[in-house]
Amino acid sequence: MKTPFNVALFHTIDGTEPFATIEIAAKMPLSAMVFALNRLRVRSAGRVDVTWGEEVQEFYNAKINGESITYDRAVVVQEEEHASVDAEETDKTEAESAYRRGWTQGTEETARLVFQLLELGYKPTEMKRLLAVYDDHFLSPWRQGDLSKREAPPAFDIEQCQEILQGTSGYDWIT
Repeated sequence: MKTPFNVALFHTIDGTEPFATIEIAAKMPLSAMVFALNRLRVRSAGRVDVTWGEEVQEFYNAKINGESITYDRAVVVQEEEHASVDAEETDKTEAESAYRRGWTQGTEETARLVFQLLELGYKPTEMKRLLAVYDDHFLSPWRQGDLSKREAPPAFDIEQCQEILQGTSGYDWIT
């Protein structure tokens, strides 16, 4: 089932006025962004806001080159709950909502990375090892970093991951 999304494209990450907007029906926000960029024939945007209901998912530095798309990961912003809801219950709800958004975004990003590696001709064992290096050397330190400030997750750099992988035998157990 497709959801109606409103997609707004901005020249810069902190832009206040979109240079283009379009309504797109898609299965998920990432698809809506890709469809919008293609339909509008836009090759890049500093920020893309995909809105549905009361939720907004932001994609940063989105670029399309042929059949390949790159972007910095999204952050979902929920509208504030009404004051009538108990504060403790709101905290639990917000924590669960953030957990589910993170899980969904992680699944979307992992699928994107796997398909990108497949398109580049990597074998399953190579893909698993590269993703393990990315998790160990880039995601884990970011996850443990300063949580008091908003910081985009590290980009998946295949060349950096390959360098690390070639310099160690610690991932040989992954088959």
